[in-house]
Amino acid sequence: MPRVSVVLPVFNGAEYLQQAIDSILSQSFQDLELIAVDDASTDASLEILSQIDDSRLLLHSNPMNLGLPGTLNVGIQLASGEYLARQDQDDYSALDRIKKQVAFLDGLPNVGMVGTWATILRMGDDGAWIPSGTHRHPGSDPLLRFRMLWNSPFVHSSMMMRRSVLDAAGGYAQAAERQCPEDYELWSRMARHADVANLPEVLQFYRQSPGGMSQTQRDRILQGVIAIGSENLGAALGLGVTDPDVVAIVSILNGVRGLHGSPRTLLRQLNLLSAAARSIDRFPLAAHPQEIWLPKLRLIAHSAF
Repeated sequence: MPRVSVVLPVFNGAEYLQQAIDSILSQSFQDLELIAVDDASTDASLEILSQIDDSRLLLHSNPMNLGLPGTLNVGIQLASGEYLARQDQDDYSALDRIKKQVAFLDGLPNVGMVGTWATILRMGDDGAWIPSGTHRHPGSDPLLRFRMLWNSPFVHSSMMMRRSVLDAAGGYAQAAERQCPEDYELWSRMARHADVANLPEVLQFYRQSPGGMSQTQRDRILQGVIAIGSENLGAALGLGVTDPDVVAIVSILNGVRGLHGSPRTLLRQLNLLSAAARSIDRFPLAAHPQEIWLPKLRLIAHSAF
């Protein structure tokens, strides 16, 4: 039984699929299986997967298209590892990614999932993929919990999860209204069962392509983020998910405009953000200038326009 199961959902991903597969099968940590689940692709994806000669690859083909959350759950059901890692069809991992995440989880049994930093790649005018930025989310549990009150501070394809914690949380949501973004929704539930973390090192390379879900379903994803963030922030404050200031804070911090209120409303929102930080166990006072004042300044700047 391998220690790590890497789940790779595939749907019409032929163009970059081989690089994604190679980045996992060539990892310095070899005690793994790669579970590739093809979601009824209509391109050459299944053919590419079928031609790979490596006993660590387990290939499953969905008889009909299930969508990303359903396909991920199929992969999870097939997995046998103590740890489950994610890999996307158009991203690729650094050589030591799995090794470093396993060592981290082995040393900290209180942590239920760990992500990494990631380099964002965009296509240049000549068709080559070039670095265009880096996702550098916080690493510690308290700071991540604060960020999770309005958005996901994790790169989905960089994640490794402890199987026991994933099972306790229940896997990816099956209800359609909770499936976008399916990762933020799952992390919010897993964080109720264990600590969370990020490795402060670029170990994943993330393609930001025009045809990706983050671009083609931008509005739907934004609506889902606001709904989940409002649940998280409302719960931290002991307020309802529909509290207007809770919804306004989450919306503004996700770039939604046109929610202007009175100075009194702004003051309440600033106080609520401080109260939310105080509700988080072990939240460091030294983090207040960066972690609290930056979102507060965004609320203030929004109110000024």
